[in-house]
Amino acid sequence: RDALTHLRHVPGVLRSSATDRSLRPLPGLDQIHTLIRRAREDGQQIEFSIHGEPDTVFAGVDLITYRIIEEALNSSAQRTATPIAVALRFTADNLEVELSAAGPTTREWPTPTMRERVALCAGQLSVAFTDDDTSRMTIQLPRGLQAAFA
Repeated sequence: RDALTHLRHVPGVLRSSATDRSLRPLPGLDQIHTLIRRAREDGQQIEFSIHGEPDTVFAGVDLITYRIIEEALNSSAQRTATPIAVALRFTADNLEVELSAAGPTTREWPTPTMRERVALCAGQLSVAFTDDDTSRMTIQLPRGLQAAFA
């Protein structure tokens, strides 16, 4: 009886027009274009590119990639007119995320949260600074499940 009672509530939840965040699917690579579009609508100058075949990526890596890019775009450093370049490179084993922008405030990259997210899936992170205050952060994340938990 309890199971039937719970099943009766399912259609109501599915039909609900409420936008409860807990019921939404987690974001991932399939929503990167929407994230970029929203940032551009907010006035950010973003150059976005994808290299390679965006094939299957482990779900955790999918979410981590989205969150890192989201954090970079939402950081106080990027609320200025400073252009930012976002590049995704898909190789056989890795997904590489490259973020670059000019300005002294990008020297805060990577944030502790970004470092934690990369470490969660045994990824690699490197940052390079140039003389013209350009910061380039490169993150390599494993595409497969075994590599992510190595």
